[in-house]
Amino acid sequence: MSRVLNKLPESSSPPRPRHCALTRPATSSPTSASNRSPLRTWRRAGRRTRGSPGGAGAVRLTPRQVDVLRGLAEGKTLGRIATDLGLGKETIRSTAKQMYKRLGVHDRASAVLMGQALGMI
Repeated sequence: MSRVLNKLPESSSPPRPRHCALTRPATSSPTSASNRSPLRTWRRAGRRTRGSPGGAGAVRLTPRQVDVLRGLAEGKTLGRIATDLGLGKETIRSTAKQMYKRLGVHDRASAVLMGQALGMI
């Protein structure tokens, strides 16, 4: 059985694939996307999408997103909101996801509270 296994010598390591990040040459520009840390990139993206907290103009929702937010504030399910608006449930679900992203929240209750705080509903 030991003849069947093809072991590498202890001193050598397996060759690294060419697409591995460790084999790429470093870029000369300090502001290029590859040199930024993922956390820094995430924080910058968050600033662009969320806007400044406080003002009613900080977050802009589409009219459909406002309709979905009003439905959630009334305690309706996504299916009921879809029926009321004459749209599909998946359309309302994806609209709600984008609305959550714009508001900077992760659930329905937080979205309703944020909408009330911003004067949208």
